[in-house]
Amino acid sequence: MTTAAAPTGNPAIDTPNLQAVFNTGGVIPPSSNPYAVNAPLLYYSDTTVQIGATLKFDSPGAAWPNTWLVGPQTWNVPGRPRQRNITLDFSLGGQIIGLSSASPTTGGGQHGLCIGFTDGFNLISPYVQGINNRNLFAVLIRQSNNGTVTGGYASHITQYQGADGFHLVGNCNNIEVSGMAITSADDSTSWTLENSLNEQNSVIQNVAFRGCSLINYGHSSVKGLILSTVGDESVLQDINYYDCDMFTIPQHFGAGAPVWIQNQEPNAIIQRIGIYGGRLHIQLPDPNQQVVGPHVTLAGVSNFTLDGTDLEFFGRQVLNAVNCPNLKFRPSACRLTPGRTVSTPSIAIPLISLQSCPGYDIDLSKFSTVYPGQTLLSAS
Repeated sequence: MTTAAAPTGNPAIDTPNLQAVFNTGGVIPPSSNPYAVNAPLLYYSDTTVQIGATLKFDSPGAAWPNTWLVGPQTWNVPGRPRQRNITLDFSLGGQIIGLSSASPTTGGGQHGLCIGFTDGFNLISPYVQGINNRNLFAVLIRQSNNGTVTGGYASHITQYQGADGFHLVGNCNNIEVSGMAITSADDSTSWTLENSLNEQNSVIQNVAFRGCSLINYGHSSVKGLILSTVGDESVLQDINYYDCDMFTIPQHFGAGAPVWIQNQEPNAIIQRIGIYGGRLHIQLPDPNQQVVGPHVTLAGVSNFTLDGTDLEFFGRQVLNAVNCPNLKFRPSACRLTPGRTVSTPSIAIPLISLQSCPGYDIDLSKFSTVYPGQTLLSAS
């Protein structure tokens, strides 16, 4: 087991010192001074790394050789083995801080902590923060399976879009995230298939978020998406949230849809997505802010369930669903954001709008209209 030497503040010294720990497993002890890092730190199979200090990454942008701060030793290289059985333990107080505002030319931007092409992983109390980074997914799970994330914090508040807190992409199976706090300028959690080169015909399944705090500014706490460019065998299924507190703070540039799930490929599948318990709330900095759009937007999702969740919404519509058979929507409560004033639209918008959603189960007793002439439910 390797133990890192004390930080010098010189990235030319600190980076190889830290990489030596990641090579074989070991400890980066707590330190009152941060380490300066100028290259990705790469993990290897069958290793455990305990991180007790702050690691500050400041990349040169386009010259940065990869697109993550901490990530796998191999990155989808033909003929080279996947990674396996890695543990990254931040419970000693370790932190990963991304500082650069430069944008790498490969991979669409920097990622904070990337678990990629790995079978068997355990993240303990991860702490990842992006400061002014472009397109930094604080935690990225890519084509990896059989993993747990326990506790921890991920934050990326930036002027740039693409700043997801916890993002899954490509083939991912059997992943559980519990007790994590995520704050994002984009989507708190997202599981999307958008790139035909690396994600075509992928399957993301058996994913659970339990007892997490999900805060986003102007976008979504839950986002799922399949684009038509990824092929007709893509699947997102059995992805569930249990007792999670979700807060959206709308911004003028964002969608402000706390739950947004769309399947844009007719032959692909999104099914068995669930939100159970917890809260799905809106926080409006200005109660008179005129933000429109549904609280929950669904398209091409079968067997979606929201059950026992406390809803607080801000717009004219709570739910808009298209082509969503066997939809179950039974919140524990549903109310307008306190102090909210909703203007009457020129065209009446039902509180709940369903199109091609056979077999739906909605508890209308929890709903009331928000402007004169509005209907509770329209189903066609």
